[in-house]
Amino acid sequence: MARFNNGLIFTTDSCIGCNRCISECSAAGANVSIVKDGVARSYVNSTKCNHCGKCISVCTHGARKYLDDTELFFAELSSGRNISLLVDPSFFIIYGDKAPGILGYVKSLGVNHVYNVSFGAEISIWAQMNYLVSHQDEPAQKRAFISADCPAVVKSIELYYPELLDRLIPVKSPLLCTSTYIRTYLNDSTALAYLGPCVAAKDEVEDSSDSDKVQYNLTYLHFMEFLKDIDFSKFSAEAELEGSGIGKLISVRGAVINCLSSYFPREKLFFQYQGMNSRTMRMISIYTDKNYAGNVPLFVDIASCEFGCQEGPGVEKSEEPFSTVYAKFIEIYNRFLKNAGDIDDYKQNRERLNSRFQNLKPEDFSRTFTDRFMQSYKIPDATIEEIFSSMLKDTPEKRHVDCRSCGYNSCVDMAYAIAYGYNRKENCIHYMNEEMVHRLNTDSLTGIPNRNAFVRDVSRLIKQNPDKRYAICSGDINNFKVIDDIAGIETGDKVLCFIADTLKKAVGKNGCIAHFSGGNFAICFEYVSEYMRNIYGITYFDCRPLGVEMPVTMRFGIYVQHNSSESVQTMINYATISMDKNRSSQKNTFTIFTNEFREQMIHNAEITSQMEKAIDNNEFVLYFQPQYNSATKKIVGAESLCRWIKRNGTVISPKDFIPISENNGYIRVLDRIIWEKAFEMMSQWIERGINPVPISVNISRGSLESDTLIYVIEQLKNKYNVPADLIHFEITESAYSGEQDKLIERIEKIRELGFKIAMDDFGSGYSSLNILKDLPIDILKLDMGFMRRSKNTDKGQIVIESVVGLAKKLNFIIVAEGVETQEQADFLRETGCDIIQGYLYSKPVAEPQFLELIKNN
Repeated sequence: MARFNNGLIFTTDSCIGCNRCISECSAAGANVSIVKDGVARSYVNSTKCNHCGKCISVCTHGARKYLDDTELFFAELSSGRNISLLVDPSFFIIYGDKAPGILGYVKSLGVNHVYNVSFGAEISIWAQMNYLVSHQDEPAQKRAFISADCPAVVKSIELYYPELLDRLIPVKSPLLCTSTYIRTYLNDSTALAYLGPCVAAKDEVEDSSDSDKVQYNLTYLHFMEFLKDIDFSKFSAEAELEGSGIGKLISVRGAVINCLSSYFPREKLFFQYQGMNSRTMRMISIYTDKNYAGNVPLFVDIASCEFGCQEGPGVEKSEEPFSTVYAKFIEIYNRFLKNAGDIDDYKQNRERLNSRFQNLKPEDFSRTFTDRFMQSYKIPDATIEEIFSSMLKDTPEKRHVDCRSCGYNSCVDMAYAIAYGYNRKENCIHYMNEEMVHRLNTDSLTGIPNRNAFVRDVSRLIKQNPDKRYAICSGDINNFKVIDDIAGIETGDKVLCFIADTLKKAVGKNGCIAHFSGGNFAICFEYVSEYMRNIYGITYFDCRPLGVEMPVTMRFGIYVQHNSSESVQTMINYATISMDKNRSSQKNTFTIFTNEFREQMIHNAEITSQMEKAIDNNEFVLYFQPQYNSATKKIVGAESLCRWIKRNGTVISPKDFIPISENNGYIRVLDRIIWEKAFEMMSQWIERGINPVPISVNISRGSLESDTLIYVIEQLKNKYNVPADLIHFEITESAYSGEQDKLIERIEKIRELGFKIAMDDFGSGYSSLNILKDLPIDILKLDMGFMRRSKNTDKGQIVIESVVGLAKKLNFIIVAEGVETQEQADFLRETGCDIIQGYLYSKPVAEPQFLELIKNN
């Protein structure tokens, strides 16, 4: 990026990358699209720029600026350097009556002479006239015919059109003709500064030799900004070396042709071209073809600025309308006509001009040109093809949109600009639209379609093939979080990509595949034996090359299409329901959706649909299972349990509605209902003079995932003013598999409110010593169910003895739940277990029965 934007013309941070500069630029590669601080901008490549300044004029954001020598000029003038000023003829057209005051002021600052470049313009016209006269009869392919007055045109041809170098008329520009005359014929050796409208004149200044040396290029815009606070009415000066009339007009578009054509018969062709765009240069290049020898004009003038030099990029934005400026031009032109005599006699015109400059030597005003052309690397067709592919232009229509929003004339030009490094595909609005759609429908990690695209593609596939039957398969990676935790997220991402590639090969080009999220994939294929074998043939995913030593397995649910009217989303849902029915850590499992699953799904939907109404009807009630001191057999607490009793007396089993509520999210609502009922009942018992025992309430895994539960519990405590030691909160050991740091933090905050925390069902799952070590709990509840499930009672008793002993050393209160026999109770008492809960003493009972038990305690 450092090699850009460091030349005569540069881009500021106001640029927003609108591409207008590119669309108006005549120099390929002069504008380079970059991204700086996250913002797209068009920087200037100074090695490619011809300094025409068109981009400065067309930029509506004020983001293109340029350099000149204005500050240096005034600094060195004030230091005493002897400097004379060359003033472009457009200065007098633009500033009119103000011009003498401005010139008078700069002379008061120490400017030695003020020369009007109109004099040099007439010398340039004289020299060009004589060149054309002496070469007009030469073969068209040998003579020069292009005006070299405009430095931007010369620079452009030197950079990009070496075949036209010999077609440039070898005569100096008006500026250099003026400086040559001053140096050679007036013997003025003072430093020279050129004041004009042109940014590209800086190139002439830097390339000038000793015989025509100009040291400073000043533009009207910067010059007048420097003098913005000056009252010019107190000063006055006239320019020296003023032209007779012709030279005063050259700054206006078409004036040079009007002047030169007056020295030739009418049949001679003089052409004016507007702008240095590729079309103009192609037209002019045609004249070098021998097939067009009879049509080559005698003279061609290329106007870089649309309305001539007075509209150049270095001109102030005038408050005066163009009509006023044009009126000044007409006034000067009429004065010229009045003094010129019969301008229709071209021979007489030649004689007058030659007579005027008879003491000048034409060779003093001749010039040469520099070949600056650098052959561009030829971009292979394969590269353009690759660029088009990356831009998602995969059809001929997309490759020929040619909207020019990127700034180039065609999509092909844009592709070449990208290949040369001048631009970025993100500047193509059609690519960005396609990319947005692509991103909307593509999983960014695996590169395969996402859920939206899968539904769309499968719907299209089924519609296009009504005679075929399809299967949709939904799969999820088993224990994918473990892979991420052990091998790292980066490796986990590689596993996802590997699985995506494997499944893609299995379904082939006639199937569909998608990555939904996490470890969840979906595929669709024709329900035939070939594809079923492909899918079932994937026993597991061998990811050892990726650094995962254990076999990676997935559980797949498959739904086979029954008719073409089924929605794709419904089929995905059916496949997903089947998916969780079977899993293995050693191999992939495949479960096909059955009517039994459908009935279960309908049942779950019915339960879900009734839950909200049940909440409104207060159908969820509390039951209590007493907890007894193992030594005294006195009630010392109770676990509150949720029961769903409908108004008609029907009881919905907790084994039925609890798992469903965990899946549909209602569990969080139930938690709050149970907590509130527990606090409310405890408050009422205290008010009634009942001596209550602590009751414990459950916190589901869903509620533990949010900090909201802290706020809710604190609010309930304050609302009912219940002593914190009368309410305990239970969590299950499975909750520890989530975000452990967050879980510990939330439990600590509950304990800070004064509540005890119990670990429920310890031993029912894959218990970890980390739970005992890390979790800030007060009560450990042992699940005696594993004793009933084990055939080896002796080993089970040893495990319980060890856990109880360990818990005692950690100062935990030990509660054994699920105790059903006296033998179990005796063993637990002897082991040191504090509290016993189970059907041996009492099943869960309603509030009245529980209060009766407390009274009789």
